Amino acid sequence: MFDDNNPVSIPRKEVDKWERDNILTYLGYTDDVPPFIEQADCIVLPSYREGMPVSLLEGASMCKALIASDAPGCRTLIEDGVNGYITRTRDSEDLAAKMTTYYHLTPEAKRQMGLAARDKVLKSFTNEQVMAIYLEKIYKLAAPE
Repeated sequence: MFDDNNPVSIPRKEVDKWERDNILTYLGYTDDVPPFIEQADCIVLPSYREGMPVSLLEGASMCKALIASDAPGCRTLIEDGVNGYITRTRDSEDLAAKMTTYYHLTPEAKRQMGLAARDKVLKSFTNEQVMAIYLEKIYKLAAPE
């Protein structure tokens, strides 16, 4: 979905040009993300800042390797070289290099990276674990001093 009121949003005209130049295929907006994740080789999120990105959690839970910027939520989830790759923030050359590195992995290495991503989610980011963290923070904030 395009947000024309967001100053850091990529304008629709630019995306249309990239499509015409065969740089990307814009798939459009959807509320049903799993079918797209299922078709992906890995999940790439070159974000500048994040909380805990749901897109990476969803991808990892579906055994997809992750490539993302060295932003707080991303670096918490990704073990560089194990379940994906961390890239330098705002560094398109590093992002391209990590994507190329992933592309050249053997199918078995890609599979292992995806399994490691799922394992990380199951060990550290279940709904119960995340809710417990939120509740702990809420209780601390609500507790009288």
